[in-house]
Amino acid sequence: NYITEGVDENGDYIEKLIDLDFKTEFEVINSNPDTTAPEIKNFELSKDIFDVTNADATFNLSADFTDDLSGFINSRDFSNSGMSFSWISPSGSQSIYTNMQEGMNQKDSEWQDVIINVDNNSISFENIEVMIPQYSEEGTWVLDHITASDEIGNSLYIARDYDGNYVTIGVDENGDYIEKLIDLDFKTEFEVISS
Repeated sequence: NYITEGVDENGDYIEKLIDLDFKTEFEVINSNPDTTAPEIKNFELSKDIFDVTNADATFNLSADFTDDLSGFINSRDFSNSGMSFSWISPSGSQSIYTNMQEGMNQKDSEWQDVIINVDNNSISFENIEVMIPQYSEEGTWVLDHITASDEIGNSLYIARDYDGNYVTIGVDENGDYIEKLIDLDFKTEFEVISS
C-alpha cells in the first residue's frame, strides 16, 4: 500500500491510503547478480599515541578491501563505492571520521599524497591523513564503525556494540535483519594524551 502523509487543518498528523494508478515495480533478469558486500582485509594506523596538548595531531591510515564481483572502479559518472571509518572518545561524546573512495586523489588536491591501488575486485589506500583536534578528550579512543560499499551498492557495516564487540549488520537473502559477531584481526584503538 502507498500512503500520503501530512497535517490536517487542526495540526494533527495524518496518513491516507492512496491508489497510485500506475505500475510501481519492474523485473530485473540477471544470471550473475552481485549481492555480496565487500570485505575488509587489512587496516593499520601509522601511530597509536597522540599528544594534543599544543596542537592537532594526525595519523595516516592504510586499509585494504576486496569484493567478489562488481568491485570498486567507478565506470559511471556516479560511483556507489566508498569506505569510511569512525572513532569515538572514551565518554562517547566526541568522534572523528574519515572516508575514502576510488579516484579521490585525482579529484581534490587535499588528497594528492594518498596512494590508491585498485583493480576490479580489490582496493587499497595508503596515507589517508586523519586529524585529532587539539582539546580532544584524553584516553583510549576506539573504532566505532567501518562502512564499505562496492560499485553496485552492496554495503558492509561493522559497528561496535555496547559490550565492546564488533558486529556486522545487514540483511540476509530473505530480507531479514541480521547481526553477526566478528573478530577484527587488527588494532581498533588509540590513545590521546594532553598535559
